[in-house]
Amino acid sequence: MIRPLSLLLGVLLLTGCDSLLSSPLPLGRIRVEARDRRGSPLPGITAQLYVGYRPMGYLKTDARGVVLYENVPEGLYGVYMRLPDGYVGWDEVAGLPRRDLVDGIDVRGGTDTTLRFEFLRRGTGTTVAWTVDEDARPVPGRTVVLYRGSGVVGEAVSDSTGRVLFTDVPMGIYGVATTAPPEFGAPGRAYVYRDNLVMDGGHWEVVRLELPRCSGSLTPRVLDAANAPVPGASVTLYRGPQFFRTAVTDARGEVVWTRIDCGEYGVFVVPPAGYQSPYARDTAFVDGIRVTDLSTRPVILRAFKTP
Repeated sequence: MIRPLSLLLGVLLLTGCDSLLSSPLPLGRIRVEARDRRGSPLPGITAQLYVGYRPMGYLKTDARGVVLYENVPEGLYGVYMRLPDGYVGWDEVAGLPRRDLVDGIDVRGGTDTTLRFEFLRRGTGTTVAWTVDEDARPVPGRTVVLYRGSGVVGEAVSDSTGRVLFTDVPMGIYGVATTAPPEFGAPGRAYVYRDNLVMDGGHWEVVRLELPRCSGSLTPRVLDAANAPVPGASVTLYRGPQFFRTAVTDARGEVVWTRIDCGEYGVFVVPPAGYQSPYARDTAFVDGIRVTDLSTRPVILRAFKTP
């Protein structure tokens, strides 16, 4: 194992052997790990330990992608990783801070410091996009575009499973976009995209494009004659002869229904034991309730205590 002996010997000369015997030099350890973005180790990469502008030791990562600098005297250090052939730093592709250099490492006696370096592999990758609705059901036949800063670089139509595949995508930052079909009825939210997708060699980026349907919420409440809540009442959502949802009111006399497709609905109540609801509009039922996109509609139903 190679150690930063030059620095250690310099400290020995300054302090003298006798003082070291009576006061052992405080030493620490620096562990360096080199990985690709998939977490695979990168062996054979040179790691340089330095103080200020002065290199103190050079080691290469082992089969695990690891370098150990042991018996490091106290002080401030830096580690620089020489980029391996076929790899680039995140700063070159994504404009992020450099990840091949770490400075200001404060080594103290008995401390262990672990540094993790990650590099991107040169080459092409694959982007998989799935066009689905908000219930994760596939929406086939949607045109999906692959784009980057310079514009659209690819276009494909989702298959019967909602999948679109872009292969041999060069290294870089991309986005994918599509639109919800008109029958989903949410034009203000129809455009759906995902960006900041970093591609490098061998990488698979899987993206779900969730296409919104026009929907809103209903919050029926069942109250008695004194406007006190009636818990335990059964409330049903209907449209024409079709029943959609049934739920029981909570302690506040309330039911909360979300993601109801836009349209016109009605609700009716079956009161709990000890209550009655005369069959009349705005008492046992409320109809003509219009659900619009992203709306929340309160509804009041009535149940009266039986004599």
